[in-house]
Amino acid sequence: MNVKADLVLALVTTVDLAARRDQFLDMLRSLPSGVVLAVVFRGATPPDEEIQAALPLRSMILRVPRAGLSVARNLGLDMLASSPGLEEAIVGFPDDDCMWAQTTGERVLSFFSSPEKRLLLGRYRPTDADFNEARFPNLEIKLSPRSILHLAASITMFARLKDILSLRFDESLGVGTPRPAAEDTEMCLALFRLCGSGTYSPDIEAFHAYQVSPILERRSVGLLIMWQYSLRFPSMGIAAVRTLLFLAKNGSLAPSMRYSAIGLGRAFVPRALLVRR
Repeated sequence: MNVKADLVLALVTTVDLAARRDQFLDMLRSLPSGVVLAVVFRGATPPDEEIQAALPLRSMILRVPRAGLSVARNLGLDMLASSPGLEEAIVGFPDDDCMWAQTTGERVLSFFSSPEKRLLLGRYRPTDADFNEARFPNLEIKLSPRSILHLAASITMFARLKDILSLRFDESLGVGTPRPAAEDTEMCLALFRLCGSGTYSPDIEAFHAYQVSPILERRSVGLLIMWQYSLRFPSMGIAAVRTLLFLAKNGSLAPSMRYSAIGLGRAFVPRALLVRR
């Protein structure tokens, strides 16, 4: 049986520090008190002196060749698995350009103080905008496979390290692969199946430093939700691909959203079986 959680870990991967240096520094400086950082530097650019000085005293660092997001996260998990004293740790996965609210560490530990609690999701928003309450309700709910499909995001997902280690991220999904999305949704669904339950809490908050126009944001979020729902309803995956192609053709997608439609279809439609009983 699990026992009381005693530590919150933030496992971060970062690549191309030359382009994302300022956002990464903001993330480091905003880490809540008491959170232990584990960072995987991907690629050839080493951290400079300012970044090294900004790292918390309690930090674990791994440098690897340029690798996909899921591969880098699994390498980071290997590092944590070999580190003593982390048996009862809770782990989360903030992006290298996002910030957790200062209350995150204490609220996560409070939630996991009950041994039966094993999976927690929160909400996030741009740093200069309100929460999208249509996606992230302002009340605590018990998770289900259907709710996970629109609530799951790795930057506000927390679980016991031992549970994550028993599953690991699907290395065929995520940024750096032909199917650059859904690795967090799949992990969250796998955790739900392993643990048998989970909770969404609006008290767990993160702020993501992306800048998009309101119209583009609605389109992008809508596409992401459609892709995620295609796990249960494959016909929605077809609709998502058609919408993606239309928006890409008309230049209405941010560069980071111009994913491979064929790759996305291959990623999502077969995984409909994950949530079908």
